[in-house]
Amino acid sequence: MELCDVYDKDRKKTGRTCERGFPLPEGDYSLIVHIWIQNDAGEYLISKRTPNKSWPLLWECTGGAAIAGDDSLSAALRETREELGIELDPLNGRMIRTLTDPNCFVDIWLFHQEVDLNDIVFQESETCDAMWAKVDDIRQMHRDGSFVPVFKYLEWLFALKETTVYFVRHAESDITVRQDDIRPLTEKGMADAQALVAKFEGIHLDAIYSSPYLRAEQTVLPLAKARRMPIYEQWVFRERKVGAGWIEDYDAFARQQWADHEYKLDEGESIAEVQRRNMAALDGLLKRYAGKSIVIGTHGGCLGAIRNHYDAAFGYQQFLELLPKMPCVVRMVFLGERCVEVLEL
Repeated sequence: MELCDVYDKDRKKTGRTCERGFPLPEGDYSLIVHIWIQNDAGEYLISKRTPNKSWPLLWECTGGAAIAGDDSLSAALRETREELGIELDPLNGRMIRTLTDPNCFVDIWLFHQEVDLNDIVFQESETCDAMWAKVDDIRQMHRDGSFVPVFKYLEWLFALKETTVYFVRHAESDITVRQDDIRPLTEKGMADAQALVAKFEGIHLDAIYSSPYLRAEQTVLPLAKARRMPIYEQWVFRERKVGAGWIEDYDAFARQQWADHEYKLDEGESIAEVQRRNMAALDGLLKRYAGKSIVIGTHGGCLGAIRNHYDAAFGYQQFLELLPKMPCVVRMVFLGERCVEVLEL
């Protein structure tokens, strides 16, 4: 007998459990996960239910109930492992939507991962076949009754255009060069920039953008050369201008800026101003590269301002933690203009 955690209407665990599949009273909820696995061709991995199950021999995505102790991700990984014998990479997936049905929360997961059908091991009581299916194939199966009829969100799923932006904060730069736009990388910075080529191995990229400042461009240059891709300079992605001269007490200055986003020195920029220009440029790229993946070579001030736009909890302390990370790669995933994932790689 498998037990499931019982949640309240606010999705908080009550501390109680129930038998899996057991009807719950009003006000109690269980957690269900649907796992959609998509390959580079845009096909979805679907499986056929065994004859002993409800909706016998119908096709569906992988899914099931979270058991006691599971969170949503661990439930998605476990269900896929049990039903298909597949180990999903957590970094390849994200929860894209939650539906609330009577007595259950339904988390919808989307994973981008290649799977060899020959590697699939079926769970005898759950699955008996699997295939990669195109969107139109699934639509036809849904119409002719060969697909489990509970997935009312299919057209919403198929219309999704997931865009991935990899923000690459520059590698270590030579601070003895005081002129901001021509400050180069150090020898260590150059080596770390070269190492980014391996970090991005296996990741498809459609374009590489960068701040025009030398240290940012030098950081993404090895990757651009390895991919034989041009670097598109964007003036709006330049680093924040702190003022007319060099700031000796940068910590005090940064603390005040993060306490008051409109604060700035003479001839300098506030965090709010940096955020506005970066977000305007990013919104344009999200429209231009909808459904694709791009790199943006950037700076600590810009990256901090962007992260704060999507998460107000990102403040001075988080900015301090970012400063020594050179280079730093942050992956942000968008559905339309909505950010659904922020992950430091």
